[in-house]
Amino acid sequence: MITLIMAIGFSIEYCAHITYAFVSNPNKVTPFERCIEAMEKLAFPIIYGSMSTIFGVAILAFINSYMILVFFKTIFLVIIIGVFHALILLPIILSITAPIIDQITQKFCGLVENLNEKDTHTSIPEIVNNIH
Repeated sequence: MITLIMAIGFSIEYCAHITYAFVSNPNKVTPFERCIEAMEKLAFPIIYGSMSTIFGVAILAFINSYMILVFFKTIFLVIIIGVFHALILLPIILSITAPIIDQITQKFCGLVENLNEKDTHTSIPEIVNNIH
């Protein structure tokens, strides 16, 4: 059970760092440039952190116990797959979807500002229909 909880934490950790660096970029630059800046800031720390974790649990690979080997294999694979997702797949997904999300956010913010100015009681379905 503890292995699953640790696996969930490890699988989310690296992606959360990259996503936060991408979203919290103070410069209004293109999504591609935001990905590059996030990777420049966090690629090596993520690699070093994952390597130190793997080295920390690597000694478990030499213990002759089925339960310990399952623990090691699970943690090892989750870290490798998590780093792959954070450093390869996530920047691609963020750079592709960021323009779409930015457009939706701008439209929604504009609608909220218009509603605040008009001071009308607009229902949620009307707001959603106006987004399109």
